[in-house]
Amino acid sequence: MVLLLACLAGCPAERLGVELPPGGLQALSVEDLQRDVFLVVSARDGAAGARPQDVADRIERRLVSMHTLPAFGESYRQSVPGGANVCGRRDGFPGRGGTLVAALDAGAGADAGASAVAALVSLAKATDAREPPVRTQVFCRVAPGGEARLASDPPVPWKDLDRVLVLGPLGGRTLEVTRQERFGQPVLFATTGPEPWHGQPEDGAERIDYRVLLEHVKTLADRFEPDPDEPEVPAIVEPGAPDPAEVTPPVDTPSSEAPPARTLPPEPPRLVLPGREDAPPGPRPPVLPVDRPPPQTPPGSQSR
Repeated sequence: MVLLLACLAGCPAERLGVELPPGGLQALSVEDLQRDVFLVVSARDGAAGARPQDVADRIERRLVSMHTLPAFGESYRQSVPGGANVCGRRDGFPGRGGTLVAALDAGAGADAGASAVAALVSLAKATDAREPPVRTQVFCRVAPGGEARLASDPPVPWKDLDRVLVLGPLGGRTLEVTRQERFGQPVLFATTGPEPWHGQPEDGAERIDYRVLLEHVKTLADRFEPDPDEPEVPAIVEPGAPDPAEVTPPVDTPSSEAPPARTLPPEPPRLVLPGREDAPPGPRPPVLPVDRPPPQTPPGSQSR
């Protein structure tokens, strides 16, 4: 009995015949978020024994476990001064668009960066499915100072993406999603705003309410795919170009070669039957005889 209980507690669920869903909102948990925030915070430069590459190493391992592929050729990493952007991808069908999720890592504390990175990993988990996605999916941790490099050398051409979701600090209670410009592109920017302890020494993993963070992630998962009923993200207007809102749409004017309008044929004269009270005054129209064909005798029925 003791060995059986030990096996039940230590064996993966798949080995026990339990089928676990690979993704979806039901796959998200407070425990995953708490673990990922702790993994990032404990790998910072200020932590005991931490190395500069530890944060990138841990994020890469988490993206690999979510069944993503390297986004930069054969590598998950894109070198930037003092660190690396880390991106994983799942390729969809050509020409079907895609979504890029970017977590801005400020490089210090739980609210200042780890909360967004943990949300990124959970979004990758929520969208992990057995079948390949229809639309391309890209998940990026943007290192401090890495925005310019990602903007100039994205893992997927910007023109092939129809949704860019950028994650800022997510350690607060009120989530706001606004439209901004990041990476030179129109994006949806999601954040709870910086907390009073943002980036301070007391900005530790224990300051995050992970039940609230889980609700934020579920809300963002609903914004992962573009909604046909959602207003389009406004295009970025280049300097000197006319504002699309101020451009007067062309007015259709009739052409001189347009075909003439059709005229209806005159109505036929009304047929008035004799004796009708509503018949107009005047002579009654003649009653024409009706020619009836002679009756035909079926074959074989002649009288003998």
